[in-house]
Amino acid sequence: MTPTAHTTAVPLEAEDKPFESLRFGTLYPTAQDLYHFPQGLLGFSESTDFFLMPATQPELQGYTVMQSATDPNLGLLLICLDVFPGLYATEDLHALLDVLQIDPEVPVALFGIISLRPPLPGAPGISVNLRGPLVINTATQEGWQYVFTNPAYAIRHPLDELMSRLA
Repeated sequence: MTPTAHTTAVPLEAEDKPFESLRFGTLYPTAQDLYHFPQGLLGFSESTDFFLMPATQPELQGYTVMQSATDPNLGLLLICLDVFPGLYATEDLHALLDVLQIDPEVPVALFGIISLRPPLPGAPGISVNLRGPLVINTATQEGWQYVFTNPAYAIRHPLDELMSRLA
């Protein structure tokens, strides 16, 4: 994966307009909320432009909404992983920056995609994908989904276990 220049397929007009998300209701994104993912996401390679904005629903306070700028059906709930020091091994983070060709001085943020699944025996109902986090370059408003090869990072890490690290 190589970062490319930001080219958005969704021009936002001078007057930002409400966006109807089937998952999150009416959103009020601005141009500052629009991020470009040159390769899209795993399973959604055709979707490359997303709004990233704080969730406004009281029960989702502290989380981030990631809504496709072109598909009202494609909305994801994210958690910022930067608040969990030591979550990723330093060598894995260096490998991430090398593969994505991101200068270590560039401001990036890591987000985990939250999955809400019906509870199965022995499986978490609400989990976070730590194996394939989103890497956001906040300076260029570009993002990538990066998949770690280290099996220590679960695809379905229990959200409550992750949150207990903050206590």
